[in-house]
Amino acid sequence: MLTDPAEEAFLPNFLLLGAGTALVLCLVFFLYQKLDQSQFAVIKLGIWGSAVGLLMDTISLWNLPLIFPALSKGQVIAFTIWMVCAYCMYLLIPLILSHKK
Repeated sequence: MLTDPAEEAFLPNFLLLGAGTALVLCLVFFLYQKLDQSQFAVIKLGIWGSAVGLLMDTISLWNLPLIFPALSKGQVIAFTIWMVCAYCMYLLIPLILSHKK
């Protein structure tokens, strides 16, 4: 559940959502490494995935009343905060995985 950043429950919810996002991304990148074993496969996936995702999120935020009509202003801010952190993970996790090789 998206919690307004002004609420006390925001940080624990955000950290839990961030941890879940990191786990899912690690799993996706791990599986993708098995599928494409070229040298920079996960880095390319991170870059292309971020580019496509950012474009899609831009469109969804632009059309907020159509796509997320029930979200409050605080929830939109919380979604945007999570989204920025998720894309940071989307770019950094592949670098970490590639560095470990």
